[in-house]
Amino acid sequence: MPLERQLWNWHQDGRLSALDLQFGRFLARGSGSDDLGLLGAVTSRQRRLGHVCLDPGLPPDDLPGLDLERSWRAIQPLASPWLGRGPDDWSPLVLDRDRLYLGRLHRAECAIADRIRAWTRAPGLPPPDPRQVRRLFPTEGPGSEDQRLAAVVAAIRPFCLITGGPGTGKTTTVLRVLALHLLRRPDLGIRLLAPTGKAAARLSDALRQGKARLSLPGVDTGRIPDRVSTVHRFLGLGRGRPRYHRHRPAPLDLVVLDEASMVDLPTMYRLLDALPTTAGLILLGDPDQLASVEAGSVLADLVAPARARAFSPATRQALAAAGLEPPADEAPGGPLDDSLVRLEWSHRFSAAQGIGRLAAGVQDGSADWDGLLEIAGTSREIEVLSWQGERLPATALQGFLEWLDSRAHHRVEDALEGLQRVRVLCALRSGPAGVDGLNRTIAERLGQASERQVHGRPILITRNAHALGIYNGDMGLLWQETEAAPTGQARLRACFPAADGGVRRLPVAELPAHEPAYALTVHKSQGSEYDRVLLVLPPRPHPLVTRELVYTALTRARQEVRILAAPETWNAGIRRRTRRASGLAQRLT
Repeated sequence: MPLERQLWNWHQDGRLSALDLQFGRFLARGSGSDDLGLLGAVTSRQRRLGHVCLDPGLPPDDLPGLDLERSWRAIQPLASPWLGRGPDDWSPLVLDRDRLYLGRLHRAECAIADRIRAWTRAPGLPPPDPRQVRRLFPTEGPGSEDQRLAAVVAAIRPFCLITGGPGTGKTTTVLRVLALHLLRRPDLGIRLLAPTGKAAARLSDALRQGKARLSLPGVDTGRIPDRVSTVHRFLGLGRGRPRYHRHRPAPLDLVVLDEASMVDLPTMYRLLDALPTTAGLILLGDPDQLASVEAGSVLADLVAPARARAFSPATRQALAAAGLEPPADEAPGGPLDDSLVRLEWSHRFSAAQGIGRLAAGVQDGSADWDGLLEIAGTSREIEVLSWQGERLPATALQGFLEWLDSRAHHRVEDALEGLQRVRVLCALRSGPAGVDGLNRTIAERLGQASERQVHGRPILITRNAHALGIYNGDMGLLWQETEAAPTGQARLRACFPAADGGVRRLPVAELPAHEPAYALTVHKSQGSEYDRVLLVLPPRPHPLVTRELVYTALTRARQEVRILAAPETWNAGIRRRTRRASGLAQRLT
């Protein structure tokens, strides 16, 4: 089939965007190769689907008429300025290690790998004083050994990956990591970052509470930072040239990035590009959660080639000097082994029952529908509802509407706190099982269907407003308050949690684009936790329902989760794993 017809057919079917189509045409005209134009359009499409590259080992299976093998062979001998072959090539497409990249994503992947390799080759810092380690970790108990190990590894290595599921103590560990760093160097310049406003606020709250609760002898807790910025805000992205970059690095010594699984490859590249060569980086996250919305799965790619507790002789010696008993000897491994610590003991979930048992079963793919019902039957933490046709069961929202009705509170502070108690989470945006449909249904049940802006409505910001300090992903509440004398008028304002624990109030008319937020997509819920979660999966199987999505949704719940699904949707989702084409892990082996 002629190139133009094939590309146009895919565009008409909604498989190619207008940008994919025009990029393919552009490459074909410039290079004189229809095969390069075809693969360029497909590679552009792969980026939109979250892939960093086009990998023949992970081919798209929904493009009718695509003969990937034939086109791949045709471009191998092609000598053209439109097709680069190496990391320093600025061509629109780059063929490297049998993968085809958009040029900018190839440069970003290579730069990330180069920086991390430089960190892994750097000599370790001197080990901390064992007495300091014992003072900061005075108690023994489940998970304490791993937390102590993570703190010391983060103190001696310039690059550290601290991974673990919810409740494994990542935030508590990081607080003590910072304390350990500051004991050794009180003037250390530290920045705390997160991918979204919600994740930043949650980490900030956790650090403030931890400083008040934990015993940190010898440490001036006032020097431990607890203000957390989003990566975009810190770098100044979205305002033209970033605030910090390789020619103007950020003035700091250490960056701690929470919820790193949500950070896409281009953003990670910009962050590493902005760090001084002498700075260190600590990544916190759960690689089993959903990957970033944009291209890449950076945290998972970094964890994949690393082995936990498989340290080099030099790192084992440093751990012993810090008063720790090094793990058992392992054969020499990859360069990232010295940088990875996994926290495995959950203080929130029991691995033998309830949400913890179900989450583990989802992770390993063993919790099919029958397994779900068996676990739910032995636990008060889990309730399962089945779709009857495509109508929302009458009992689905029972017990949730009362919490979602913020008007029951007299103070906006209490209402904002109440929003963190329960949440409806959806896999999809549209349809009766999607966010749009559920938001309408809940608003109707609360008697708010006919009004756009009403007292007590939770909202989600969907576009950055730098001048207001409000960003995509921030959660707020529309709240009517009576002004003080002399006006005494009742005005509707948008209220948001402030960094200092108070409330920020903005005129509704000044808000950027936003939407109701009684229900959220699972993607939007990352970085948040709720006492109770209602997970709504569609009544029929859908490609967006994956093992990672279900696991992420389950682990947003602290106490209870209600699952509305159909057996075939659940089983198909548990079998389907998110696989993103990337060469980052291979570059680091």
